Amino acid sequence: MSEPSRNWETTVEGWIRWATVLEQGMRVISDRLIALCCIPPAGRVLDIATGIGEPALAVAQYMGGGGRIIAIDRSPQMLRAAHRRMGALGLSNVTFLQMDAERLGFLPLTFHAVFCRFGLMFLHDVRGALEMIRSLLVPGGRFAAAVWGPPEHVPLLAVALGPVHEALRMPAPTLGEPGPFRLADAPLLLQALREAGFALPRVEHLQVEIIFSSVAEYVEAIRALLPERQHVERLPAERQTLLWEEIAQRARAYQDERGFVRFSNEVICVVGVRDPGDA
Repeated sequence: MSEPSRNWETTVEGWIRWATVLEQGMRVISDRLIALCCIPPAGRVLDIATGIGEPALAVAQYMGGGGRIIAIDRSPQMLRAAHRRMGALGLSNVTFLQMDAERLGFLPLTFHAVFCRFGLMFLHDVRGALEMIRSLLVPGGRFAAAVWGPPEHVPLLAVALGPVHEALRMPAPTLGEPGPFRLADAPLLLQALREAGFALPRVEHLQVEIIFSSVAEYVEAIRALLPERQHVERLPAERQTLLWEEIAQRARAYQDERGFVRFSNEVICVVGVRDPGDA
């Protein structure tokens, strides 16, 4: 499914509603990205495609009010939600800016660390974006990103996206087309960093468990978070009902004896360094 078909603006309230459930599992990803970047105490940090504020808010908590954190997203509604979350956490050291991840308006050699959690795979020109990110880093600065593994290892998404794409009669994404699994090949991801000029690129694989209290809760969450929701809602009512029933049936395969739905998902974390001798 192409990125123009995915309307993130319609999912903002869903991300707010389900933030606690999702972050219980995903906080480990932010923590690992922070560890990989080795941020100095007064460091300058950029978070690309922050959504409702992750990992920017985790970085702000880690830095304890020090340094300077800028978080960007192209969705003003997402950014407003992120700002509200920052206030609720008692934080004030993140600046949220509306900006396209492929048109970064910052001077070279600005940041000690750049993060991107689940945004890189939706960019049209990954190579160009990586080259730009590298230019923004100071020598020795680090870029860390998280992307989803292959769909067969990410049931959180695959359980729903397969039936949704079939219902909408949307073709499978072509090679290189933006989408959730575009960068699921770790060797290709490493190659992209090398070609963009990063030194010492490496990947790590994490298993991240997202837990829902029931099948019904999972389906409710998917309905709220699905970027293709506007297209699904144009389907005949009977077809929509069949779609949600099919997703529920597939989710039951991940239900435990207490009724909880547990999805263990593969996440690929990648880190690259701007060569300290590269002024």
